[in-house]
Amino acid sequence: MEVKILALRALKEIIDEKNSFQIVLERILNEYNLSNEDKKLLRLDVLGSIRHFYFLRYEITTAFPEFESDADEIYLLILALHEIRYHSKKIALYQTIESTATASEYLSLRLTASDISAKLTFLSTHKTKIPDDLKKDPYAYNSLFFSMPSWLIRMWADQYGDEQTMNILLTSQRRAPQWLAINQSAAERDSYSADPRFTLSTEVAGGLMYNCPGPCSEIPEVRQGNLFVQDLSLQYLLERLDYPYQAKSLHIGAVTGGVAANLGLKLQGKNGSVEAIFADEKRYRRGKYLLQRIGVKNCQCYLGSLKMLKTYAPYGEHDLVVVTPPNSYLGQIRKRPDIPLTLKKEDLQTVIALEREYLREASLFVAPDGVLVYAVQTMNLREGDQLIKEFLEETSAFVLMKSRQIFPIDFNADGLYFAVLKRVGS
Repeated sequence: MEVKILALRALKEIIDEKNSFQIVLERILNEYNLSNEDKKLLRLDVLGSIRHFYFLRYEITTAFPEFESDADEIYLLILALHEIRYHSKKIALYQTIESTATASEYLSLRLTASDISAKLTFLSTHKTKIPDDLKKDPYAYNSLFFSMPSWLIRMWADQYGDEQTMNILLTSQRRAPQWLAINQSAAERDSYSADPRFTLSTEVAGGLMYNCPGPCSEIPEVRQGNLFVQDLSLQYLLERLDYPYQAKSLHIGAVTGGVAANLGLKLQGKNGSVEAIFADEKRYRRGKYLLQRIGVKNCQCYLGSLKMLKTYAPYGEHDLVVVTPPNSYLGQIRKRPDIPLTLKKEDLQTVIALEREYLREASLFVAPDGVLVYAVQTMNLREGDQLIKEFLEETSAFVLMKSRQIFPIDFNADGLYFAVLKRVGS
């Protein structure tokens, strides 16, 4: 099947139905037996079109005013224009025209081959002019240019100021680096210093940036367990925590197992232990496999919901509790450009309520004089400083030791907010 047909379906499900790219992609790959090259092209077309969606749609609806903005014809032409604008060196114009015409005919769309050829040929040499009145509105203009909802840009500007907001927008258009953590029980940092595939982090002792194309999860060092995938912002946080001798730690909200693995490695030489809870079977299996692959033996994994955790781990007995609740993930927009287009403003209240629930529940597991760490991969004061402030106003059992909002520009990594709290009450 023509990849553009599947890309059109994916784009519609993401933009119109607000489904995440990963969910949509997994559904399509399970349904169709695509070659590796077609999988790569599908990912490239969809993610690229999403990253520039607002401006591409503006150009296409201006060139084809006879179609509604959410018509299948518009979405198909957005995919085509993305190829023309950003992949003309790899995909010739005639190839884009042919594949678009084939898809239109297969789907019985209202686009003739001659229409497609004429309009795409014109757009290949002419960029759509932006009206002056639109340029005068910085929120509307930046929304169009950076493919971000204007409400989100306004929120960042109100919270962090115009300069930091522009940094967020500019970094959102850059390719996200792939970061790896060194399994320091199996490999030495110096062994990678002369390897051109990697760049050693200056911020984190165990951090490596992977410099090659393709997923770093498939390289031999990862499969062998000498390295594992983990963003640098999380590594930065975990490297700056205190790990007492024989510390009993707990990770609530585990997804990949990477946080539990990092905790386990840091506690191995101190006779410490880790417990981690995963919310679903897929994450649980993936986490257990990671821990087995890198040889972390002091970590116990559990499968269950937040409320089930107390059946595995008693309250008030952990020296270190790290909670990473589901959040808006606005800190990951470079690697997941679908997030701004699928997150609705009204959804934030539900997200914040869930984060608050996770934080409150996690606090119950902290032992006297123990430490509670709250971390969310986002850039939103309401999920960060403001939520922590509200939590501390509710209880006198904890005091804030330190907190930080990491922006993508800081370390060339994901945005991350974290707060480190100490239990002082009985």
